[in-house]
Amino acid sequence: MKGLLVTSALLFASSAFAAQDLAGQWSVHSSIAGNESGQICKLVVTGDKITGICRAQDKDHQVTGTVAGNKATWQYESDYNGSPLTLIYTAALEDSGKIAGTVEVRPFNVTGEFTATPAPASSSSASSEVTRPIAEQALKKAGATAAAQSWRIGPFTRPAEGNPVVKPNRESTFMDPVLKAPVHWEALHTFNPAAIVKDGKVVVLYRAEDDSGKMAIGMHTSRLGMAVSEDGVHFTRQAEPVFFPAEDGEKAREWPGGVEDPRLVESEDGTYVLTYTQWNRQIARLAMATSKDLIHWTKYGSAFQEALGDKYASRWSKSAGIVTRLDEAKGRLIAARIDGRYWMYWGEGTVYLAYSTDLIHWTPVENEMGGLQVLLASRKKRFDSSFPEGGPPPVLTKAGIVLIYNGRNAEQDGDPKLGAFAYAAGEALFDAHTPAKMLARTDEPVLKPELPYEKTGQYVSGTTFSEGLVYFKGQWMIYYGCADSLVSVAMAPVR
Repeated sequence: MKGLLVTSALLFASSAFAAQDLAGQWSVHSSIAGNESGQICKLVVTGDKITGICRAQDKDHQVTGTVAGNKATWQYESDYNGSPLTLIYTAALEDSGKIAGTVEVRPFNVTGEFTATPAPASSSSASSEVTRPIAEQALKKAGATAAAQSWRIGPFTRPAEGNPVVKPNRESTFMDPVLKAPVHWEALHTFNPAAIVKDGKVVVLYRAEDDSGKMAIGMHTSRLGMAVSEDGVHFTRQAEPVFFPAEDGEKAREWPGGVEDPRLVESEDGTYVLTYTQWNRQIARLAMATSKDLIHWTKYGSAFQEALGDKYASRWSKSAGIVTRLDEAKGRLIAARIDGRYWMYWGEGTVYLAYSTDLIHWTPVENEMGGLQVLLASRKKRFDSSFPEGGPPPVLTKAGIVLIYNGRNAEQDGDPKLGAFAYAAGEALFDAHTPAKMLARTDEPVLKPELPYEKTGQYVSGTTFSEGLVYFKGQWMIYYGCADSLVSVAMAPVR
């Protein structure tokens, strides 16, 4: 979160004053989303620089800022539920000697107003705890911790029978174009699936690992298999993979680790767009491919290779879902344009945002400091206390953009109801017109490891790693990887 500071541009009534007039002790009264709070701040002005201390949550927070003419900006860093946040004050000194302006809480994207009046020295130890009330109450107002979360797609319920829907098959063979020899391409593990509706059926593209390499995560070769179902639970599989490393322009980025962790959307013209991870056992890269039939594919390489001077083309990147909408005429999810652009939530460890006009070439969204704008980060005591990671393609709804994402639990300060390092799925809501603006976030997972094969497997700590989401026969169906070993499905009614 640090460094991701965006200061609001404000217009104030002009009044001349000396910079040193800002120095001193101030009683600050803030109002955010209808909630009131106060604190004491002691500011020091040296030239055009502001330093000092604001006391909140029984801690002294170091203040930094600048002053120019009758305008001043200062900020300090704190936390909410273990997640770092920054409070940014932008103000002007009024003729009355009062400071007035706006306060912004980042990265929660909530703003309000504040006023500050001179405070007597005796007030220095009487400040109230401002940071938590401002953040917590404002977020409640926005719905982030509200009890009624009708915007959610989950929680999800497993079917009575049928799971896991895809298992390894040691008998499957494939003539590998790189090795030029047959391989048992889905012998060890089948997991982390993409899903889409095609011709009235659910199609799943799942990651399959062969029996080559060392017995360790990431040390086998991954390819994508395809399975088709008329009911979303019972699948018929293709005998050979439909997407794999080959003697092509992407071989150096895909061999020997393979192609991993797909997400899949359909464009308005019926083209299928695949986001996936290229893994050469050196660096993971988010890449793009398209197909008209889900069998024959065109690869385009890095999703970011033409953006911002190739700044992000070679960085570690993965786990991307393109925003979709429910096309009621077609009865399925279609890639959604928002203000003329497509949007993609991506990232492992932190969730970021990118945009595109063609679904192939993507530009990451940066903050004013020239770094990636952070949308989701870890939270102490929650299922995502270690880190969040992108999930299936988000859905644009009447409430906003619903992002289902995966969270890894931390060993220390994690969710005590989950095992250390376990992955569970949660949801976040973003503004329909401002995709970087988070409105709400679930505190509890909507899908978590519960069954034996979800709680342990190749990944011993367990996962319900969600990558595929479809609207099918009047309900939501989510497809997920079980402990990096199997594929399962769960359902939720359409609310």
